[in-house]
Amino acid sequence: MKDRISCICVTHNRVDMLERAISCFQRQTHGDKELVILFENDPVTEQFVTQHPEYDLYTVVQERMPGQMVMEAAQHNEIREGSHVLLRNAEGYLLDATDLKWIEPDTSESGTDPGEVVPSYPFTIETNEDQSFALSLNNQWLVLTSTEDLVLTDDRSQATHFRAQRLLNGQFLISRAAEVPADSDPLTAIGWEKRLGHKRLGHKGRSGDVVFHKVVPAQELTLGMKRNLSIMLAGGDYVCVWDDDDWYDTERLTRQLDFLKYTGKKACSIAYNIFFDTNSGLAYHNLPRVTGQENTLLFERKGAHQYASLNASEDTPMLLSYYNRNQLAVMEDPELYIYNYHKTNTCSSDHFQLIINTSVRLSDSETEQVREILDWHEPVAESFMSS
Repeated sequence: MKDRISCICVTHNRVDMLERAISCFQRQTHGDKELVILFENDPVTEQFVTQHPEYDLYTVVQERMPGQMVMEAAQHNEIREGSHVLLRNAEGYLLDATDLKWIEPDTSESGTDPGEVVPSYPFTIETNEDQSFALSLNNQWLVLTSTEDLVLTDDRSQATHFRAQRLLNGQFLISRAAEVPADSDPLTAIGWEKRLGHKRLGHKGRSGDVVFHKVVPAQELTLGMKRNLSIMLAGGDYVCVWDDDDWYDTERLTRQLDFLKYTGKKACSIAYNIFFDTNSGLAYHNLPRVTGQENTLLFERKGAHQYASLNASEDTPMLLSYYNRNQLAVMEDPELYIYNYHKTNTCSSDHFQLIINTSVRLSDSETEQVREILDWHEPVAESFMSS
């Protein structure tokens, strides 16, 4: 396996901090890497990148909304032999397995919150040799007719062969296999197109490729959906979270990748890191966690797990998904990462206050070192040209 790492970054109107994150990326000792940066409705960032021809700029446009039928899996939201799934149409109605009619989802009356959707997963996936699959129900198989009706058949050979493409919200768009080649581009298959804005000038140096993507969606995208889009746009063998407001040691990529390969796991996180509260000017070691910290993840791109379709804490389900399947390696190298708490973080102030209350405060001299690190970053254009 090759060792190209795609660092993914979703940014909005944080150019000063973003420049520091880019500098940290360019100074990484790991050579084969790219920084995939997404932004949406952000003229400040767009102006910044258009003034820096050393970066690639693409526009990623959602040309159409997802199709008429989507699928959700009950366990880990994966498509594999024996997975139990449900089907929804474009309006979010569930397919009733009793009479194959689209119905409004039932709500629970047994102690859960009013209005909470409690779906069942009546269909079972049966995979085919060509990577397509059929959907079975009580020894019958689902058929999507030429008139787009759904019926059941007792003849397995008449079952419709489906193919699925994962959507940004974690669901799957499903279509007849004959309509979607097995090697089709996943981004195009779900209605997106990547268009070149301008190509970087100059040579590919040791600093790695920095690629901006201006996102133009046809629907509202959550932060989790944008992170999933970043993974789809990544070209590396591994993906590393690279938040725009934090600081990273030059050895982060090298040491995390080495540890991941040593353990043979699918993902790697850091148990705890240095935490800096910009509001008070104090620095801490935060509380070690058996899962490590969400924002420190590095993982294999092939078969990557998905972020939840949320605007905050969207990374926790993904981290737990790796942990619960024993696919997560956790390393204790807090010096590789400084987690920066400021006034525009996506998480709430309560979240950060909890971190502060359970962390160990660093000495005054150590805090001053952290402050100096965060206050300094090499000018991005100069660092590029000097590579």
